[in-house]
Amino acid sequence: MDKRITHPISGLSVNTNRYTMLLTLLAGVAILFFLTPGAYFVMAPPDFLPLHTLLEFSSVLVAFMIFGVTWHSLSPTRSINITLLGCAMLASGVLDLGHTLSYKGMPDFVTPSSPEKGIAFWLAARFTVAASLCIASFMMSTPPRCKPQSRYALLFGFSLYSLLIYWTVLFSSTSPAAHLR
Repeated sequence: MDKRITHPISGLSVNTNRYTMLLTLLAGVAILFFLTPGAYFVMAPPDFLPLHTLLEFSSVLVAFMIFGVTWHSLSPTRSINITLLGCAMLASGVLDLGHTLSYKGMPDFVTPSSPEKGIAFWLAARFTVAASLCIASFMMSTPPRCKPQSRYALLFGFSLYSLLIYWTVLFSSTSPAAHLR
C-alpha cells in the first residue's frame, strides 16, 4: 500500500513507505555497528588533535554557510525566525573557532591554551544554538517578515554577544592553578 502525504505549505507529495524503509535500514546498520565488538576504533593521542581540528573547522564552515544562506535569502520571503537562526549559527561558528584554536595541544590563542578555555567556548556555542532554537520555536507560527533594521540589529547583537564571550573567556577567566597560589 503506497501512502502519500501532502505537505501543507509546499504541496509536495511524499512517499512515506520509501522513507520508512530507508530509515529502518539506516537504523539497522547503526544498531549492528554498535553491537559489533571491536567496531570502535582507537586513536593514538598524537593523531587526535589534527582530526579534532579538521572536524571542528568543518563544523565552523557549515555554520558560516548556514549564515550565508539565511542572510542572502530572498528578502520578501525571509522571516525573523530564519534570520535569528542564521545569526545564531554565525555566532556559534565564531565560538567554535575559538574552541578549536584554544583546545589543549594547540598553540597559544591570545592566552595559553587549556581544557577550560576550550570547554568554555564549546559550551557557549552549544548554549547559543540551543537558546536560539528555543526562542525561534516559541515565536509566532506565522512569523512576520524581517525588516532590514531588525536584521542588522540581530547581527549586531550576536556579534556583540560573541565578542563578550571571547573577552570573558580569554581575559576575565582564571585558571584553577591561579586559585592555588
